[in-house]
This record gives sequence, C-alpha cells and structure tokens, in this order.
Amino acid sequence: MNQPSVLAADTNTPESLPANIPLPDSLKLSGLPPFFGSHPWPPIDPFNPDAAVATNLPAGDRFYKIFAPGAHPPTDPLGSLVITFPTGNSFLPKIVSVTGNYPGTSDTASNRSYSVNVVQDDSGKVTFLGTVDGLLGKTGSPQISGVGFIRTIQGKPVLRLRGSLAGTLDANPLRGSGTFTALPALAGFGASGFGLSVTGSYAGKLSDAALSGRKALLQIPVLADSATNIHDGWTLNLDIHSKTVGKAQRTFVTAQLALPSGDTIAFPERPARYTKTGYTLSFVGGTNITANPPVRNHRASIGILAMSVSQGTNGLVATSGTIRYRFLGQAGTANLVDFMPTSAKPVTKTYSSPK
Repeated sequence: MNQPSVLAADTNTPESLPANIPLPDSLKLSGLPPFFGSHPWPPIDPFNPDAAVATNLPAGDRFYKIFAPGAHPPTDPLGSLVITFPTGNSFLPKIVSVTGNYPGTSDTASNRSYSVNVVQDDSGKVTFLGTVDGLLGKTGSPQISGVGFIRTIQGKPVLRLRGSLAGTLDANPLRGSGTFTALPALAGFGASGFGLSVTGSYAGKLSDAALSGRKALLQIPVLADSATNIHDGWTLNLDIHSKTVGKAQRTFVTAQLALPSGDTIAFPERPARYTKTGYTLSFVGGTNITANPPVRNHRASIGILAMSVSQGTNGLVATSGTIRYRFLGQAGTANLVDFMPTSAKPVTKTYSSPK
C-alpha cells in the first residue's frame, strides 16, 4: 500500500511519508473525540480520501438529518446478484460451447457411418478428430482430423473449420482439402434429416475423378442426441459485501462465472463503489476452479457499466446498466435488465444513487 503524502516544510510540495513513520489519526488529538460517537475516525481515510462523505463528520450527519433528509448520502447496496443469460432471447449475442461427440450416417448411397469428437478450448479454438467407414489416412490410420475456431460475427457465433487429408477411400486413392463455415447449431433439414448445415469450399481427387465445390451447401446428418453437446447458457454470480479495512467500512465484490462449457471461473475480489451512475465493475484474470488443479483463465472477462440496483425477493436486481462479456473466443454486449431472472421480481426497495 502506498504511503500518503505530506507537504515538505521547505518547498511546500508533496512528499511521500517514509514507510517506517506511521501517520497518526490526528496531529492534534490523542484519540477519538467523545462527540464523534460512532462516526468513523479519522473521518477521512488518507489511503482512500475519495471514499469520504459529509456524514463522516457529526456536523455533516446532523445537517442531512435536519435540513436535507432526502439527500442523505446512501450506503452502497449490498447483497447477492445473479446475472443469467436468457437462452430464449434470439436478439442477444450468444456464446456457445460445442465440445462433444457427433456420430451419424451419410444420406448418400454409400450410407457411411462416422463419429467425430470435437473439443473447444478457452480461446474458441476447435479441434476435431474422428473416423469414417472406409476412409484411411496416409499411414493407414482410420483417424481424420482438422482445426478451426468459433468467433462472434455480426452478433452471432460462427464456426469455421479447415482440414486436409491424403489416404484411401474404399482402397481408392483420395486427396483433398477444404474450409467450411456454419452456425454452431443442429436443426432439421429435408424430409427427415437432422444435423449441421455447412457452407464449404473444397478441392481434391478420388482416384482420377476430380472433386470440387465453391461455397457449396452441405448437409451433414448427425444423431439427434448430439444436440445436447451444444450449450449457450451461462450465469454470473455477484456477491457485493462490506468489510473493515483499517478503521473504515469498504465495499467489495466477488464474482463467479459459470460457462456454457460447464467450467466455473472465480474472479479475484475487487473494491466497488455505488456512484451517481450505479456500480461499474470489471472482472478479468480469473481462475478455472473446475479444473484439477485449478488454472488461471486470462481470456474470460466481464464488464458491467452503470448498473443501478433494487432489492428483489431473492437478492439484488439490476434495474439499468450494460454488460459486456467475452469468453470461449466469443463476445457480446447487452442491456443488463434482459439478464434478470423473472423470479427476481417484484422489486421491493430501490436504491438511489448519490447526488
């Protein structure tokens, strides 16, 4: 912690007080004046002078109580606040997790069965590894692989994959490569099909026959159960609380983010203050506490701007503000009010912002 500054006697300029010299609560009084009662002492914390309010002084407290009770500086609203992404709202930017196994059978005459394992990391990078009936790699391995990523494009998550292979299909030489783009969502297509609709460009050869396509629409059937691999729900739990720092009460907030992937990110405790615009908070540098052992996550971040709150039936409720969220390689910005659970209402007490 930085030492407060004092004015040098010879130059009248600020100088840091040496760390080995404690700053007394008062240069005149030996202790708390009796008339201060329960008011904080000293009334202004030299380490956090911006946090001082007029009611720290008995005279200021008396003025507000007698002449301006409605303008009495309020205390910071404390309590728990749950911010939940409303998965049914198609207008809000989604963040998706697609990790899982996707088996299926082609709807072509060959009726080839396949099974693909997909892994998505914290950066949004996607790796896939799988097998296709009759397909062997260059070394004779049945495994095929590729990489890609998921990014937010025009407010929607977009999956982009690329891959290449050299091997055999039913003992016939096969070589090719391609790139593919899709919305990471499974849906029905055709009369009875279900799977992933992909736009792809590819080129290759099967024996002597050329294979190619440019921005071709491909429909990849998968089993309907595969839809349970795709998740877009997430929750941010805030705990806004007060604790004693030195001789004063200060407001702090902790946060835990439950990701669509099932991991939970715990963010470090940070100071908070309810200003005339509400709470403005930033959470970065969290720890994935689901991993064993826990690991740092430098990619997930949450920003909350000008959040006003009210007291609801199950904790605090945001009544205004903006949330910016970024994790799993995707991002979004939205109105905080849209994230409030229906069960959090009705509002029973409103907190006014300081003048």
